[in-house]
Order: sequence, then C-alpha cells, then structure tokens
Amino acid sequence: MKAFFSIYKNSRIVRDIISKIVIIELVSFLVLMSMVVFLLQPVLNQQTEELAYDMNTYMSGIINSAFESMMTASRYMASSAQLQRDVKKYDSEMTDEAFKVVQLSLNQLVSCQTLIRGVILDKPGQFRFDSITSISDRDHDALKGAWYKALESTDYGQVFFVSEEESLTFIFSRNVNFGLDRYIISVLYSADTMFDDITRYSKSMFSGFALVDRDQNILHMSGEKTVFSDLPQNISGKIIPSGDGVFFVSTIRSNMWKLISYARNDVIRIRYGSYLTMTTLLFILQCIITVLLVTSIVYRKIKPINTLSSAMGKAAEGYLDPIPEINTNNEIGDLSRIFNYMTGSLNTYFNTILEHEKTEQRMRYNLLISQIDPHFIYNTMNIINILARDNRTDDIVKINTALIRIMQDRLRLSDIQVFDTVSLEVDIVKEYLLIQKYRFLNFVSVAWLIDEAISGKRIPKNIIQPLVENALFHGLFNESEGMLKGSLSIEITSENEYFIIRVSDSGRGIEPDKIQKIIDSFTESEEIRGRHIGLKNIYGRLKYLFGEDCYMHIDGSKGAVVTIGIKMDKLSNEEDTQAESS
Repeated sequence: MKAFFSIYKNSRIVRDIISKIVIIELVSFLVLMSMVVFLLQPVLNQQTEELAYDMNTYMSGIINSAFESMMTASRYMASSAQLQRDVKKYDSEMTDEAFKVVQLSLNQLVSCQTLIRGVILDKPGQFRFDSITSISDRDHDALKGAWYKALESTDYGQVFFVSEEESLTFIFSRNVNFGLDRYIISVLYSADTMFDDITRYSKSMFSGFALVDRDQNILHMSGEKTVFSDLPQNISGKIIPSGDGVFFVSTIRSNMWKLISYARNDVIRIRYGSYLTMTTLLFILQCIITVLLVTSIVYRKIKPINTLSSAMGKAAEGYLDPIPEINTNNEIGDLSRIFNYMTGSLNTYFNTILEHEKTEQRMRYNLLISQIDPHFIYNTMNIINILARDNRTDDIVKINTALIRIMQDRLRLSDIQVFDTVSLEVDIVKEYLLIQKYRFLNFVSVAWLIDEAISGKRIPKNIIQPLVENALFHGLFNESEGMLKGSLSIEITSENEYFIIRVSDSGRGIEPDKIQKIIDSFTESEEIRGRHIGLKNIYGRLKYLFGEDCYMHIDGSKGAVVTIGIKMDKLSNEEDTQAESS
C-alpha cells in the first residue's frame, strides 16, 4: 500500500489516470445498481417464477402419469377375456365357487399393475366383486358417494375420485360392457408414496400445494393449508400473484384437474437474492483490483517517457544528436524511432490499419453466421426428455441426430465453409422441421418447390432456416393455444438473372407499417433484440457478400412472404468449387 501511494504521489499522469478510473468505476457502479433495481431484478424475479411454474408442471406431470396408468389399467382389465368368461359364469350359476373365481381373476390382473392397490367390479344393483387383497370396507364405502351414483345412472362415462380414508387413494371408475351387460370397474391407486415424493421435491420452493377438480373443489392439500384460503374464485392463467405470494397453476391433461402450488414472495426473492449480492460484491472487488493493478502497470509503462523527455529537451537546446532509441515493446519505444524512420513507419501504419479492417470484417461475418438460439436447444432437449419418459427410443434417435447435424453445420465457420450447396442447406432445414414436428404435434403442412437444376449452387450458409423459423413462430404460431396453424411453402428457383429463395406462410400477415419498421431496422448500426432479428442478420450478411447484387423483399398482405434474390452469376457451382480445391 505504501508503494501505491508513492507511485500516486510522484507521477502526475498516474494521478490523472487513476482519478478518471475511479470516476468511471463509481459511475459504472451506480449504473449497475440502477440496472439491478430496475432491470435485472424484475427479470430474475420473472425467471424464478417461470422456474417455479416449470417445477409445478413437472409435479402435475407425475400426477397425470398416475391417472393415465389407472386409465390404461382399467382398459387392460376390462378387455380380459378370462375375466369376462368368469363373470358370465357367475352371472349364470350364482355360486360361491364361481364368485371366488372372479375375485381370483381380478387379483391376478391387479398383481400385474405396479402401484394399483386393487380393483372393484360392480354390476349396479345386483352383485360386486373385488380383488381380495388390499381392499377394505372403507374402499367399498367410498363407492357410495354421489359421484358414484351419478355414474351408475349413466350407460357410458368415467370419473376420478380422491379418497383420504386411511390412506390417500385415487379411484378411477368407468362403465364397461361385457356382452350386453353393463358393469362399473373401479381402479384404486395408492398415492401416498407419490405425494410424499412430490412434497419433498416441492419444499425447496413452495409453501404448499393443492389438487383441485374442475369445479375448484380442493381434493387434497399438502404443506401450509391456510394459504389456500385466499385462492381466487375463478382460476385463470398459469402464474397468479396473490397477497404475499404467487399461485402457480398447471392443468392435468387426463381429467383437466389442476395442481395449484403457492410460493411466498420472500422465498422467490431468496432464490435470486444471493446472485445479486454476489454480483455486487464481485464488481466492487474488481474495481479495487483494477485501481491497484492499473496504478502499477501505468507507472511502469510511462517511466521511459521521462527518459525520452530529457533527450528531447537536450535536442531543443541545440544538441541535434539522434534521439536515443528506447528499447520497449510498445508505443513509447516507437516514439524514439519515429523521428528517424517517419516515412517507413507511416507505410507500416497504413498497412496495419488496412489488415485490421479486413480482420474485423471477417470477425463480424463469423459472428453473424454463428448465432444459435439457446431456446431452440432448450426446447429440443425438453422434447427428448418427454420422449424418454415415454420410452420412444427411435424418435429420440431421430431428434438427436437432427440436432447434431444442425449443430455441426452451424459450427463450421472457416472461410471455405461460408457457403454451402442448396441441397445441403435444404437438408439442414428438413432436420430443423423434423424437430419442430415433434415439438408441435399439430405441425403445419410444408410444400417444397425446388429447381433441381440449381441444387448444386453454393449459397451463403444459414439463410433458409431463419426464414422458416420466422414463418413458423411469427406467422403460424397461435400464442393463446400454443399451437401452429396453417401451411408453409419453401421455394428455391430462378427468375430471369436472379437466384430466388421464397418462404411464405398462410398466417396472419404483417401490416405495412410494421414491414417498414423491419426494413428500417436493417440499416441501424446498433444491434436490436426482438422479433425479426433473423431477417436483419440475413440482410447484413447478404449485403456484406454481394453488395447491390442482391435484394430482400417482404410482403404481408396475404400471410407473410419473404423473397431473397441474388444475381445468378455471383454464385458458384459445387463442381467449380471442387475443381478449385483440387
């Protein structure tokens, strides 16, 4: 520290530089704090809420899996030919022996189903069978409720019920027909273990959660049950602020019930508060280290200036000897040689500037072409996870192969790979569409119109796929329903002297004033974030490569149509490139 103050005291340049650095650091700190309070904190809060919602959706998925397994088990049991024969035999004989045979058949069917505690087969008003094991009188009593009587009064239907007698049990009852006779089969699922796991999983975020039916009746609660006294009357939305916390609502697809979890605001803040504190402390530490290091480094760098100043002072007094060369590998050493080698130095300087500009242009192009959307990777991984849970290994291999091909293509950035053939670019787009098809089961119809005569033309990499992505998510995606609706056309052909790429969709189109804003953004010097950034990226690369020999046109009157034209004589063929390489 003593050496620091000594350096600071003995050099006016050091004092001036350090003073300016301190001012810059203080201003930066104030800006950082403002960004944390007004920008970063709301973003982190939103991201934490989205993380909590994803957790709640995962929990609801576990419950949905249980419901689906019950429905599958009921169909499996109802389709058992052996069970149907045994029931008909009892219906005709009405003997104790035949009754026990039916019970044994039910018991055998239950033993094949994990976590299915038991099953009850009922012929309303006549007789009832059960699977013997793990069935109690309370289970039979549960079938005396109004919900079951309503099912008895119909010929078709199914219903879910939650029983908390003795243990937490899901009951799924449905009407089935054995020949001309109507029966009700009820599957009992032991849910204690599942909800214990969900409770342990949710404690890190939620104060409690509740399972709610379509009529907003609470069927089961866990955690702090008092928080659900403020539950909104009409639940709409996924993330609902309420009082001192937030409700997270996920729908269970099997029966449209809802899983509602509650997280307090202070818990949400704690999740990202440590990040903000650590960021601030690291910034302060960085400022201190910067001042200490810069002081020492600057002083060592400017010390030779004293020597240079002394020599030039003697020259001003009449000592016209050459300025002594100062052997330092920086600008100060250059100053000692400029007087004697000015002309050579200027030529070197101009050549260096020119090479620097070329390097900067190449770097800028590589940055433009290498942009990869992390949300696309995240969504693809999420699709793979869903398929993995369903054991759809063949589909996983297809999606993973498509993702690998896309990633390999995007990471090829050497000079000779700035261009790819039309056929290779089309293959990458097809891999991208394959992934989106798995993501959206209601995938749009895609029409391809490709002139095979120009499939060997080499075009700039990664200009077709962003056009397709814009058409899907800005033209055909229905945000309220979370689905893609419409059709997509991809046309690669030639018109007059131009090579044409045209991507059109049957979506909502684009208003003329919005089209003008998109076109105006192409010439903005600063990077922008938001919709149509892919178009700005493509336009920038085309202008860099072809100048005035290309164009981009946008039409939004009927759907959205984006057309790119490149003069045909500016594009080489694959055969020509291979010949040059050999």
